Formats: sequence, structure tokens, C-alpha cells
Amino acid sequence: MTTSIKLVDIIQSLGIIVTLLVAIWQMSVQTRHVRAANDLALLSKFDEINKLWIAHPGIWKELETSYDTELQGTSQEVLSTILFMVFNIFELAFRHHKKYKLVENDAWADWCNLIQAYREKTYLYGWWENNAREYSEDFQSFVNGLPVPKNEK
Repeated sequence: MTTSIKLVDIIQSLGIIVTLLVAIWQMSVQTRHVRAANDLALLSKFDEINKLWIAHPGIWKELETSYDTELQGTSQEVLSTILFMVFNIFELAFRHHKKYKLVENDAWADWCNLIQAYREKTYLYGWWENNAREYSEDFQSFVNGLPVPKNEK
């Protein structure tokens, strides 16, 4: 009788181990799906921003001007709105990467390159100086820690 009890205990233990391994595997798969969905959502939001640039073609050129330059009221508002949206998405990607590790390292490098590309625009330097306080301190530190474009030194 004791051998059958030991055999039952061994089978139950193996069943528990297999169940735990399956649960761990399922969590791994679920995490990958969450990361993929998150990356897709961020890219989708950024694509919406790109559509705004296309809808207002002259505004992208205004990023080459100084922030102090007087722009027409409507274009100034549109430009400011687009930049707020862009940096809200950048901050979201930053948070997802730093806190939750939801943005993969390769994708994060692409996001950093995008942030730097925006940062190299003359208008953005002045805009960031006046609007950085709208974003979290750790994101401000991150953006301010990026290499400074030559025209800002």
C-alpha cells in the first residue's frame, strides 16, 4: 500500500510541475503579445501624427525657424498642438520602456532616433525650453541628456 501511495505522490508532483511549466510558458507568450500590441499602439499613434504633418505640409518647414519668430496664429497653434502630441507619445514610449520594459531594445533605439530627429529642429529647441515642464521630470532629464545638436550649442 505504501508503494502505491508513493507512486501517487510522485505522479501528483509531476502533474504539479508540468502545470507550473505550462503556466510559465503561457505567461511568457502573453507578455510577448502585450509587448507587440503596445508597440503597435505606439506606432499607430505616431502614424496619426505623421498624417497631421502631411495634412499641414508648410508647418514642418516652420520647424527650421527660430521659436521666437512670429508665426501666423493658426499655424502657431497647429504646430504647438502637433509638438505636444509628438512628445506625449515619446513620453509614453519612454515610460513603457523604462518602467515596464514593454518597448523592445531595437524599437527603443528607433524611438530615440526619432526624438533626436525632432530635437535637431531649430524651432523645437525653444519650444522644449518653454514647454518641458509639461512632462515628467525623468522624461525631461532623458530628453535633456540627449546629445545637443550643433546648432543649439
